[in-house]
Amino acid sequence: MNLPPPPGLLYTRTRKGRDNFVQAGGLAMDTATDTLHRVGELLEAGRYLSAYAAAEPLGPLRTWTETDARIVAGRLAWRLGAPKLGRVMHELAWRASPRHPRTCFYHATSIFHRRGPLATWEFMEQVGQPEDDTADYQAYWQALRGRVLATLRDFTRAHKCID
Repeated sequence: MNLPPPPGLLYTRTRKGRDNFVQAGGLAMDTATDTLHRVGELLEAGRYLSAYAAAEPLGPLRTWTETDARIVAGRLAWRLGAPKLGRVMHELAWRASPRHPRTCFYHATSIFHRRGPLATWEFMEQVGQPEDDTADYQAYWQALRGRVLATLRDFTRAHKCID
């Protein structure tokens, strides 16, 4: 049974192929952060298999524990044909950080697919417009909002969201 590492530890694999957990800090943490950033860049470029190969040093996607790592793992899993794992990783990220702007976006997307536009609209109204450091995720949030409104047949307000 594969259990995720305890908080503050990173999953690694020894040269002989054994699983290992190391203290997150110092060089190991910097390396993990750099690797995660590289995986994100490859995802944005549409190079999913290359992103998966770059993520290998961090261990299986389901063992990633940090919020940003789980968001990236969920995106990668979804793109590689494992939507259930992708949804699980995004839900775990949201449960760990419910006010994180990106977890709110992926949670809203999950609600839309599982429970429909009305439940998604209620969640999005409760959360409001998440503040994020990137214009991309603000645009994703507005696009999802427009999609929800269009599905609810409120085309006037939907059009305003995507302008």
